[in-house]
Amino acid sequence: MIIRAILLVFSSNLLAKILGFIITLIFAAKVGTTSAADAYTFAFVLPDLVNHIIAGSALSISFIPIFQGLSGDVDRQNRFFSNVFTVGTAVSFAVLFIAYIFAPILLRVLAGSSITGEEAVFSLTVKLTRIVLPAQLFFFWGSLFIGVQHANKQYKHTSLAAVLYNLLIIIFAVSLYNRLGIEAFAYGILSGAFFGHVIMQFIGAKRFLHSYKPQFDLRNKDLRLWFYNTLPLIFGLGVTFSNEFTFRFFGSRLEEGQGAIAALSYSYKIVMIVVVLFANSVASPVFPFLTQKANAKDYKGMEEVLMPIYLRVLCMIGAITVFLYLFAPLVIRILFARNAFDAESVEICTRALTGYLPGIIGLSSVIILSRLFYAIKDTKTPLLISTVSLILSLPFYKILGDNIGITGISLSTSIFSLIATLLTLYSWYSFRRKGR
Repeated sequence: MIIRAILLVFSSNLLAKILGFIITLIFAAKVGTTSAADAYTFAFVLPDLVNHIIAGSALSISFIPIFQGLSGDVDRQNRFFSNVFTVGTAVSFAVLFIAYIFAPILLRVLAGSSITGEEAVFSLTVKLTRIVLPAQLFFFWGSLFIGVQHANKQYKHTSLAAVLYNLLIIIFAVSLYNRLGIEAFAYGILSGAFFGHVIMQFIGAKRFLHSYKPQFDLRNKDLRLWFYNTLPLIFGLGVTFSNEFTFRFFGSRLEEGQGAIAALSYSYKIVMIVVVLFANSVASPVFPFLTQKANAKDYKGMEEVLMPIYLRVLCMIGAITVFLYLFAPLVIRILFARNAFDAESVEICTRALTGYLPGIIGLSSVIILSRLFYAIKDTKTPLLISTVSLILSLPFYKILGDNIGITGISLSTSIFSLIATLLTLYSWYSFRRKGR
């Protein structure tokens, strides 16, 4: 059953990543590594921060164990879902309103000279940011519906979320780019988030939700348990979020200027194809099986479920990393080199990708191994590890960025992910040695 679930999620992830990369190819051909591409890439900084606060707090890693544990009491389970949905929606509206109104001020604080140096680039960044912001509410709702389905070991509809999301972005980009320009991609994101993460996931989850009545009971003990388990997700810094934020933050301050942020983004997407196809395809479907073992306090059984799969994934990822290192310029030329993506774009992206490659194993490892902690309802340790790892790697971003430019930024990301991997392994086996 677990292998079948992994194959289903892997297949859908493969299709989603193919569609996602088609988006990148369309974007690269139309926009390249121009200042507009930088504006679009940086426009996700504020939405990602908001997503980290609202959608991240509802992620299935904190929702599933509680919802699954209440399966014997349907009424209590429904009250828990209704509370999380209602309270989370209210908080989401408040956070999104503040972010939308104060977007220009916040972006001037976060952005470097490549964004704030030209008023036209900065204005475009603000406009794109405001278009994408509402999608974070859709991701919040979708994450709850996905959590309900995964708690019941259902993956058919959840596997289609990213597929439909990316498909709609492609449709908007192809059909509306001549009329709206780069904004077509942003409106595609808004539409994809609604139909892929709300409508499709509601269809999949509704048979497990016997009733929904808006509730705002802050004294509900299940809601409080969920809140306390998700606090580390809000105040901690996850690996993926940290990487997305740091390359934009430091990339906007590089001497390379125009195109640096976009080049880091293109290269990071190549890396994340490998990570998502292999790490996420294992982590998501294996998680409910880990929670079952964890609820029985069978920690050795958790390792027996996860570790053989993890080691096989590492071998496959290692081979792909070596291939990308040997043929990085060729890969980038084949993938991107057309229309607006010229020889200079190929060169700067190659330098960025070279730095990212050592971190593919680290990024994948953290995503997979962190599920051991999430399954035992420990959300604090992975987020503490990620935060500590980021703090330890921040000097590398500054030093390497100043000395070797764009490669230094991407290499710092690799250092960060490898530190996080070592700390995750150390923390888990320390937990096991204590005999818990």
